[in-house]
Amino acid sequence: MLLLGTSETIGDMVDYFDFVSPKTKLYRSKGKYKASGLTPLEPRPISGSIFQPSFTTTFNRPSINRFSEDRTLERFVNGIAGDILPFTMLVNENMEISHTFGEARDYLSYPSGKISSEITKIVIKDLAIPIATGINKALKGTNEIVLSNIRIHGHDQLRTVTLTVKNLPGKKSQEKLLAVMISETTEPNKPNSTEPLSYDADMDARQRINDLEQELQFTRENLQTTVEELETSNEELQATNEELLASNEELQSTNEELQSVNEELYTVNAEYQGKITELTLLNNDLDNLFNSTNIATLFLDENLEVRRFTHRLESIFHIRDNDLGRPFFHLSHSVLDFNLDAIVNEVSENQTPFEQELQTANGDWYLLRVLPYAISDNAYAGIILTFIDIDRLKRTETELKIREKMERERLANFALYSDDAITLQGLEGNIVTWNRGAEKLYGWTEREALGMKFQSLMPSADISIAAKLQQKNHLGEAVSQFEARRITKSGKLIDVSVTASLLYSESQGNELIALTERDISAHLTAVKNDCVSCLQRLASLVMDTEEALLLLDPQGKITAWNKGAENLYGWLKQEAIGRNIADLTPESGRTQVLRFIAGLTLGCSAPQTLLTRRVTKDHQELAVKISASVLGDHAGEALLIAFSEQRH
Repeated sequence: MLLLGTSETIGDMVDYFDFVSPKTKLYRSKGKYKASGLTPLEPRPISGSIFQPSFTTTFNRPSINRFSEDRTLERFVNGIAGDILPFTMLVNENMEISHTFGEARDYLSYPSGKISSEITKIVIKDLAIPIATGINKALKGTNEIVLSNIRIHGHDQLRTVTLTVKNLPGKKSQEKLLAVMISETTEPNKPNSTEPLSYDADMDARQRINDLEQELQFTRENLQTTVEELETSNEELQATNEELLASNEELQSTNEELQSVNEELYTVNAEYQGKITELTLLNNDLDNLFNSTNIATLFLDENLEVRRFTHRLESIFHIRDNDLGRPFFHLSHSVLDFNLDAIVNEVSENQTPFEQELQTANGDWYLLRVLPYAISDNAYAGIILTFIDIDRLKRTETELKIREKMERERLANFALYSDDAITLQGLEGNIVTWNRGAEKLYGWTEREALGMKFQSLMPSADISIAAKLQQKNHLGEAVSQFEARRITKSGKLIDVSVTASLLYSESQGNELIALTERDISAHLTAVKNDCVSCLQRLASLVMDTEEALLLLDPQGKITAWNKGAENLYGWLKQEAIGRNIADLTPESGRTQVLRFIAGLTLGCSAPQTLLTRRVTKDHQELAVKISASVLGDHAGEALLIAFSEQRH
């Protein structure tokens, strides 16, 4: 059985199938076999009376039992072919040979060129007409046809054969087959129910010509009838042609209109084609842009269904190309400890962006950004989710934290065992760190110091200066190294060199001031002594002037006395040095002179003048004018005060 589709046809195989149902295109095979030995691969039939069923017949049989029956018949035919059966050929109603039995080389001859299965073209010339005549007679009736006294030439001798054509029985649906048997007439004729006909070539030829003339007459009558029908049809076609001409004119005008419309459509099509090209290029650019950024991106429409995504997203979501159009909440992902569905709903409802770092089950870190999809100003239709890979950044951050922790531990160990006093204090002055150097320098233990204010280590006069320096440091202004004074636990005032810096404490969440201090009291004393000696040597160079010159220390003690002072006051150098300037001042002016000296020591480095009185060696009072200036101002402290005095 063969079942074809609505658009399929049987084609050139129409002779091999019968219609069962034209409506459903159902066909039944006629059972035609492929002729054995007539293909290019088998140029001649195999001799020896071998029964060869075709492959087509074998495969079309419906069951194993039918195949077993054919094998049984094959064995039977092969057994009797050489002894009982003459040379036999099986042909169909189209005179195409399908099987041969017995020795065929004396009766078959293959011409050169294309191989044909038609029996009249492959048998020898002397048998072509008798076989065609016998087959035609057998097809017209049901009786067996026997033609005798047929002479054939072969191998330089004349032989006489008998031709028998017999219809083979078969089912209605099977192809009609005939058996053509050729036997030599060397033996005497045996009794037979069918009286053989003596073959007369001339009579058969005349019969054949008569049949052909009858067929020709019948064909002529059919042709005449067809011509009359065609003439009638021609008149009808002429009338139809006139109608078609009128319709053609109408169609011509319509065609002109359609032509103008077609031109307009062509123009519009060209514009759309250009836009399609631009959109294709733009789409390709966007695809390449998304792929080049290596950012996992997911686009959702207004119904929160998947509209587009980049392939980088497949490392986070279980998503494929056929998931387009699926609801977002149907997708599974590998994000840990994060309610992604709730965030998407929140952004969709509030139209507010969301950003957070998250980690997947594989340990990779991503920066999630959930943004509303804007289609115009203040109009949104969908959601965009981007996952930026920050795994390398997080790993680097972790490594930096580990290194920072190690550096802090090293710094803490360094600060703890440093000889310098290293302290940390809050902006309010609370001490939070106190190392061993601070314990050694100031005398307080770490437990005692942590409950103290750092201002308790400063003289009251220096607290305001320290507050100004702290304010500069807090505002980000550079504060260079400076010198300050500190009070130890024993009450001793010492000079220190201070380095200050501002730190931020993550643990406490506020700013801290780090101070590194070193005792420089001994150094300052040595420097001061060197400066005083230097100034004294400098003053001695100008002592030879006639003007009275005196050098005083900050307490008013005379350290230098020149010749002019000896001449003015009568006191010799060795008598005046070491005495206080107040001793050379009358009782009424001593307070004024001491205040004048104190003002100079407190920072009035510019030259100052004073009118006062002096007591000479012989107890006389002289009115003098004093010009005073500070020499060697060291770290805000006056080293020497120079007095130049003249009689007024």
